Amino acid sequence: MLDTGDEKDFAIQLDREMKMSYQFSRETSAFEKHDFTQPLVLLFLSDGQTIAGWNELLEMRRVPVYESHGIWMFFAWMPLGFLLLATKRYLKANWKLWHVVHILLGMITLVITIWQTLEISLKFGWGLTDDPHSILGTITIVATIISVLTGTLAAAYMKYYNGDEEWAKNERALIIGKIHKYTSYFVLFLANVVVLGGTITYCLAFLQESKYIPLGIMSFLFFLNLILVSEYLHRKKARSENLAKQEENKQDKTKGSKAKVFTAQQVDIAVERGEKLVLLDNLVLNTNGYER
Repeated sequence: MLDTGDEKDFAIQLDREMKMSYQFSRETSAFEKHDFTQPLVLLFLSDGQTIAGWNELLEMRRVPVYESHGIWMFFAWMPLGFLLLATKRYLKANWKLWHVVHILLGMITLVITIWQTLEISLKFGWGLTDDPHSILGTITIVATIISVLTGTLAAAYMKYYNGDEEWAKNERALIIGKIHKYTSYFVLFLANVVVLGGTITYCLAFLQESKYIPLGIMSFLFFLNLILVSEYLHRKKARSENLAKQEENKQDKTKGSKAKVFTAQQVDIAVERGEKLVLLDNLVLNTNGYER
């Protein structure tokens, strides 16, 4: 009954779920409340309605468009996001093939991100809110667009651009490439944080259950560990290849003909004549034609 003010009354709060069923525990000979998997729930609404059922309320609280949004964003930024990184950093045996795959993956990720943003906005309205998930999601969208645009420009410069003027401080293609690189790293990490945050927000604010939160945390940690392991293997392989090349160069030097020996005065005289020489690791290198 409703609370009449008497201490012996069992107060029933309106618009609040009450889990009514209990289960018997043989180990302790005690009655324990059911867990969230299948509770019998009773709900008295302010308008006089009464709702009761097994798991019915959890189903009523589900928002299919949010669940679809989360699944698509997870697909775009976890498996596809890692492949975007792998095709540019870890898979370089066939650079042209992986470059094409990288471009296709980037376009697919951009399309999914914009499509899902439009779908949510059209259904629930436009405009910024004070919700952290919405704010971080907006930052992710902007960073994604910047990443795609700078990647497209960098690829175009590499194919059609013939370089800046001689002695330019920085090549524009390199600057654009660095912007694309670091923006992509930033948005890849942020997007997975947003996916995790969206999972937590949906579970607590809509489902009012936390059973899917550990799944989101496990997915995020798996993504981080996948990158850490891949980066470790990549650097280990690069270090081994560099050591092998250094050893090969040393052997080539010993097998080849004797190199010309320069004194400091001879280097000065050659530079005064206009030769472009550079001293590096006790070697005199002629950089004529390699100024840029």
